[in-house]
Amino acid sequence: MINKIMKNRILAIILSILFGSFVVYADSGTLKSKISGIYSSFSANFSYTNGGGSVSTGKIYYRYPGNIHVRFSDGRVIAANGIYVWLFNPGNMVCAKQTLGGTGGGILGLIRGDYTMRQVKDRFIYESETERIKQVIVDTNNSMIKNLRISIGEQVYNFSFSNVVIGGNAPASYFTYKPPTDAQLVENPLNR
Repeated sequence: MINKIMKNRILAIILSILFGSFVVYADSGTLKSKISGIYSSFSANFSYTNGGGSVSTGKIYYRYPGNIHVRFSDGRVIAANGIYVWLFNPGNMVCAKQTLGGTGGGILGLIRGDYTMRQVKDRFIYESETERIKQVIVDTNNSMIKNLRISIGEQVYNFSFSNVVIGGNAPASYFTYKPPTDAQLVENPLNR
């Protein structure tokens, strides 16, 4: 049971990196101006390819700052409100509820450190020989992230977003997730 929860851990971490509270760094001002739409509420369809090549699709709802609800086409849910993150798997009817500590730096926090940056039109490429995350490629379009590729060691994680609607109002209940009553709730599994 805990292993299935841990499999979603990398996805939850990447999503919090993507949509955490943003911090501006000296060399990221141009990128920040290209993704200004992320500083508001939005919804979008997404496609996620994990490091093993499996593809998942679904819908993402985001309310600035830091409220996120991701519903996969297979029924899995990841939701966060800045205090808790919930990971629900309908396959085994388990919902993990993890207390969050601190605030992430968003995509711009991901690229602080020993990175070189180059820009080719609307593509931003950050690379490092010394950091754990070796490469981050951000493609932008219409003030939003269109594609994101993160390389951690030999593993590559890809996100693509489409049908983006900026300014949509998702219900507050999306960000304080309530699992089905027959789901097993596991509190703070990452603290064990």
